[in-house]
Amino acid sequence: MGQTLVEKIAARHADGLPPGAVVRSGDFISIRPRHVMTHDNTGAVIPKFKQIGATSIADPAQPVFAIDHDIQNVTPKNLEKYAKIEAFAREHGIDFYPAGTGISHQVMVEQGYVVPGALVVASDSHSNLYGAAAALGTPVVRTDAASIWATGVTWWQVPKVARVVLKGRLSPGVVGKDVIIALCGLFNKDEVLNHAVEFTGDGVANLPMSARMTIANMTTEWGALAGVFPFDEVTVNYLRSRVGEFTNPKRPGTRGPKSRSGYTNTDVDQWWQNRGELSARCSCRRSAKIGQREHVEAAEQEQEKRRQRRIGDPIRRRLSECPCDEVGNDGGREQDRKPAMALPDPEVPVHVISLLRPDGYGLNRRAGPNSSIQAALKTVARAVAGRRSSLMPRGTRIRSTPASTASVARASAATRIAPATSLG
Repeated sequence: MGQTLVEKIAARHADGLPPGAVVRSGDFISIRPRHVMTHDNTGAVIPKFKQIGATSIADPAQPVFAIDHDIQNVTPKNLEKYAKIEAFAREHGIDFYPAGTGISHQVMVEQGYVVPGALVVASDSHSNLYGAAAALGTPVVRTDAASIWATGVTWWQVPKVARVVLKGRLSPGVVGKDVIIALCGLFNKDEVLNHAVEFTGDGVANLPMSARMTIANMTTEWGALAGVFPFDEVTVNYLRSRVGEFTNPKRPGTRGPKSRSGYTNTDVDQWWQNRGELSARCSCRRSAKIGQREHVEAAEQEQEKRRQRRIGDPIRRRLSECPCDEVGNDGGREQDRKPAMALPDPEVPVHVISLLRPDGYGLNRRAGPNSSIQAALKTVARAVAGRRSSLMPRGTRIRSTPASTASVARASAATRIAPATSLG
């Protein structure tokens, strides 16, 4: 049985396992991430680092400090916190990017810390963004960040994987944020909760890096632990466009003597030559697919075949043959929402949605007001008006002024997306 891209990257960064060891979704492993990023919360991680008795950084090239969250706060107390963070970085030879450099996650990508096949973590929920560059980005809590500073490693459970297949091309005026909002609205039953989402399909090649960053970033709002795009020509072109910036004398930030930021064209050539190492293989039993409409009939037929091929224990039965040749990676397992109770089950239905279509049908601004995505946008507008949204936990309310409610309503009316079909 093959591995998903997420499993391959996790195996690359597993600590204490022999070379070539295979890891699977659900495994608990020790990981040694390429980098761990903290932003303004570095001021809270430093005391935790000292409380565990640590006095030195295990790998000074591993942490990156990028200030971005509260830069408009110029009170003496906040400026003092920033000064202490910078002093700590200088003392330990850690790369530091001061307030005003940019959004911390974009800094990590733009300054060359995120590279294809890398595992990069951050003490922030939107570290999923790193998946835009064919890396695995996932969040850690502050205590874990402190332990990585001290030891270079932490523990991690390899998540379940959901595969999203994008087809065709976006219509004019539709951007990456429209795609991820549509996915959040259409698949709002925790289908990808605590999963890593892998984006595939010919539609991926038509998404620029900016759209990939947005989509990967907002897989957090979808409930996922990571959102990963493949290593393709779009990735390579972006990486090459950044090479010159690493030798720019006006490059922002300060870097320690052991910094691993940046890369060369030679590095990019080598990654591209070895890109086969980052290709996802068949992993039917553990990957849920969100595909395209024409697979509906084939998927239903394949599910019936799987029912007829059951063997062994009814809970832990395995497929007797791989169905990928017929309908793609459409296996999967329905798991209990509690990871400790997760058990494989090949009877998970295939989620099918016609999201991107070559003929323009799908995400576009010409649809009528009754589409399912339009309904999701209206739900958001109602939530802003103060009514409970089905996309939010019970009891959640948002207060807003009439002006903000009207602006959201106008945005909802302007974003008209054609109806899509789902099977699930």
